[in-house]
Amino acid sequence: MNAEIDEKISDMFFSIWHTEPFRTLKDWYYDIRNGLFKRYDLIRTGLDKTSWHDKDGLMLYGMMNLLVDFVDKEECFETIEWNSDPEHAHAAKEIRSIYRWWKNYDNRGKEIDNQLHVWHNEFEKRSGDWLNKFNNPVKSKMEDVEFEKLHVMEELLIAEEEDMLIRLIKIRKFLWT
Repeated sequence: MNAEIDEKISDMFFSIWHTEPFRTLKDWYYDIRNGLFKRYDLIRTGLDKTSWHDKDGLMLYGMMNLLVDFVDKEECFETIEWNSDPEHAHAAKEIRSIYRWWKNYDNRGKEIDNQLHVWHNEFEKRSGDWLNKFNNPVKSKMEDVEFEKLHVMEELLIAEEEDMLIRLIKIRKFLWT
Protein backbone atom coordinates (compact mmCIF):
# COMPACT_ATOMS: atom_id res chain seq x y z
CA MET A 1 0.00 0.00 0.00
CA ASN A 2 2.78 2.43 0.92
CA ALA A 3 4.56 1.72 -2.36
CA GLU A 4 1.44 2.71 -4.28
CA ILE A 5 1.12 5.96 -2.34
CA ASP A 6 4.83 6.71 -2.79
CA GLU A 7 4.51 6.10 -6.52
CA LYS A 8 1.43 8.36 -6.81
CA ILE A 9 3.16 11.16 -4.88
CA SER A 10 6.27 10.72 -7.00
CA ASP A 11 4.22 10.84 -10.19
CA MET A 12 2.42 13.96 -8.96
CA PHE A 13 5.68 15.79 -8.20
CA PHE A 14 7.17 14.64 -11.50
CA SER A 15 4.19 15.98 -13.46
CA ILE A 16 4.27 19.29 -11.55
CA TRP A 17 8.05 19.64 -11.88
CA HIS A 18 7.83 19.24 -15.66
CA THR A 19 5.16 21.90 -16.16
CA GLU A 20 6.22 25.16 -17.80
CA PRO A 21 6.76 27.39 -14.71
CA PHE A 22 8.88 24.79 -12.95
CA ARG A 23 10.79 23.90 -16.11
CA THR A 24 11.73 27.58 -16.46
CA LEU A 25 12.78 27.70 -12.80
CA LYS A 26 14.85 24.54 -13.28
CA ASP A 27 16.49 26.02 -16.40
CA TRP A 28 17.38 29.19 -14.46
CA TYR A 29 18.87 27.08 -11.69
CA TYR A 30 21.10 25.16 -14.11
CA ASP A 31 22.06 28.32 -15.99
CA ILE A 32 23.14 30.03 -12.76
CA ARG A 33 24.89 26.94 -11.40
CA ASN A 34 26.75 26.22 -14.63
CA GLY A 35 27.46 29.88 -15.34
CA LEU A 36 28.96 30.62 -11.93
CA PHE A 37 30.31 27.37 -10.57
CA LYS A 38 30.63 24.52 -13.08
CA ARG A 39 31.84 26.55 -16.09
CA TYR A 40 31.72 23.92 -18.80
CA ASP A 41 32.80 26.58 -21.30
CA LEU A 42 36.30 27.07 -19.84
CA ILE A 43 39.41 25.09 -20.62
CA ARG A 44 41.53 24.50 -17.54
CA THR A 45 45.25 24.74 -18.15
CA GLY A 46 46.61 23.88 -14.72
CA LEU A 47 48.99 26.84 -15.02
CA ASP A 48 49.54 29.38 -12.26
CA LYS A 49 46.56 31.76 -12.34
CA THR A 50 48.55 34.68 -10.95
CA SER A 51 51.27 34.64 -13.62
CA TRP A 52 51.33 35.77 -17.23
CA HIS A 53 51.38 33.00 -19.83
CA ASP A 54 51.86 33.45 -23.55
CA LYS A 55 49.19 32.12 -25.86
CA ASP A 56 51.34 29.28 -27.20
CA GLY A 57 51.73 27.90 -23.67
CA LEU A 58 48.04 28.36 -22.87
CA MET A 59 47.15 26.53 -26.06
CA LEU A 60 49.50 23.63 -25.32
CA TYR A 61 48.48 23.23 -21.68
CA GLY A 62 44.78 23.74 -22.40
CA MET A 63 44.60 21.18 -25.19
CA MET A 64 46.68 18.61 -23.36
CA ASN A 65 44.62 19.00 -20.20
CA LEU A 66 41.47 18.42 -22.26
CA LEU A 67 43.05 15.13 -23.34
CA VAL A 68 43.97 14.25 -19.74
CA ASP A 69 40.38 14.96 -18.64
CA PHE A 70 39.11 12.79 -21.46
CA VAL A 71 41.31 9.88 -20.41
CA ASP A 72 41.21 10.27 -16.62
CA LYS A 73 37.82 11.79 -15.80
CA GLU A 74 35.67 10.54 -18.67
CA GLU A 75 37.46 7.18 -18.53
CA CYS A 76 37.39 6.85 -22.30
CA PHE A 77 39.15 3.49 -22.39
CA GLU A 78 36.48 1.96 -20.15
CA THR A 79 33.48 3.44 -21.98
CA ILE A 80 34.37 3.34 -25.69
CA GLU A 81 34.93 0.26 -27.87
CA TRP A 82 38.19 1.33 -29.53
CA ASN A 83 38.59 -1.84 -31.59
CA SER A 84 35.30 -1.37 -33.43
CA ASP A 85 37.06 -0.20 -36.60
CA PRO A 86 40.57 0.74 -37.79
CA GLU A 87 39.98 4.49 -37.32
CA HIS A 88 39.03 4.02 -33.66
CA ALA A 89 41.98 1.69 -33.09
CA HIS A 90 44.35 4.27 -34.58
CA ALA A 91 42.77 7.04 -32.49
CA ALA A 92 43.17 4.98 -29.31
CA LYS A 93 46.84 4.39 -30.12
CA GLU A 94 47.35 8.12 -30.71
CA ILE A 95 45.50 9.06 -27.52
CA ARG A 96 47.70 6.73 -25.47
CA SER A 97 50.87 7.99 -27.13
CA ILE A 98 50.07 11.68 -26.72
CA TYR A 99 48.84 11.09 -23.15
CA ARG A 100 52.10 9.33 -22.18
CA TRP A 101 54.15 12.10 -23.80
CA TRP A 102 52.23 14.77 -21.87
CA LYS A 103 52.54 12.92 -18.56
CA ASN A 104 56.35 12.96 -19.05
CA TYR A 105 56.43 16.54 -20.35
CA ASP A 106 57.62 18.04 -17.06
CA ASN A 107 60.73 15.84 -17.20
CA ARG A 108 61.69 17.52 -20.49
CA GLY A 109 61.38 20.93 -18.84
CA LYS A 110 63.61 19.76 -16.02
CA GLU A 111 66.24 18.56 -18.51
CA ILE A 112 66.22 21.99 -20.15
CA ASP A 113 66.45 23.72 -16.76
CA ASN A 114 69.42 21.52 -15.85
CA GLN A 115 71.14 22.43 -19.12
CA LEU A 116 70.43 26.10 -18.45
CA HIS A 117 72.21 25.77 -15.10
CA VAL A 118 75.18 24.06 -16.77
CA TRP A 119 75.43 26.89 -19.30
CA HIS A 120 75.00 29.48 -16.55
CA ASN A 121 77.84 27.92 -14.55
CA GLU A 122 80.10 28.21 -17.61
CA PHE A 123 78.98 31.82 -18.03
CA GLU A 124 79.81 32.52 -14.38
CA LYS A 125 83.38 31.28 -14.88
CA ARG A 126 84.20 34.43 -16.86
CA SER A 127 86.21 36.89 -14.88
CA GLY A 128 84.88 40.25 -13.79
CA ASP A 129 81.61 41.52 -12.41
CA TRP A 130 78.19 40.85 -13.89
CA LEU A 131 78.16 43.83 -16.27
CA ASN A 132 81.62 43.05 -17.61
CA LYS A 133 80.54 39.51 -18.40
CA PHE A 134 78.10 40.85 -20.96
CA ASN A 135 80.67 43.25 -22.35
CA ASN A 136 83.44 40.67 -22.33
CA PRO A 137 83.39 39.12 -25.80
CA VAL A 138 85.77 36.34 -24.82
CA LYS A 139 83.73 33.21 -24.23
CA SER A 140 85.06 29.83 -23.37
CA LYS A 141 84.59 27.00 -25.82
CA MET A 142 82.57 25.12 -23.19
CA GLU A 143 80.21 28.06 -22.76
CA ASP A 144 79.44 28.00 -26.48
CA VAL A 145 79.02 24.21 -26.46
CA GLU A 146 76.65 24.28 -23.48
CA PHE A 147 74.64 27.13 -24.99
CA GLU A 148 74.31 25.22 -28.27
CA LYS A 149 73.11 22.13 -26.37
CA LEU A 150 70.52 24.28 -24.60
CA HIS A 151 69.37 25.78 -27.89
CA VAL A 152 69.04 22.36 -29.55
CA MET A 153 67.07 20.96 -26.59
CA GLU A 154 64.64 23.89 -26.70
CA GLU A 155 64.15 23.60 -30.46
CA LEU A 156 63.53 19.85 -30.21
CA LEU A 157 60.95 20.40 -27.48
CA ILE A 158 59.16 23.05 -29.55
CA ALA A 159 59.07 20.65 -32.51
CA GLU A 160 57.72 17.85 -30.28
CA GLU A 161 55.03 20.14 -28.86
CA GLU A 162 53.93 21.14 -32.35
CA ASP A 163 53.87 17.53 -33.52
CA MET A 164 51.77 16.42 -30.54
CA LEU A 165 49.31 19.29 -30.96
CA ILE A 166 48.88 18.43 -34.64
CA ARG A 167 48.37 14.75 -33.81
CA LEU A 168 45.77 15.70 -31.19
CA ILE A 169 43.90 17.91 -33.65
CA LYS A 170 43.81 15.07 -36.20
CA ILE A 171 41.97 12.78 -33.74
CA ARG A 172 39.73 15.38 -32.10
CA LYS A 173 36.55 13.86 -33.56
CA PHE A 174 37.15 10.80 -31.36
CA LEU A 175 37.36 12.77 -28.11
CA TRP A 176 33.83 12.29 -26.84
CA THR A 177 32.11 9.77 -24.61
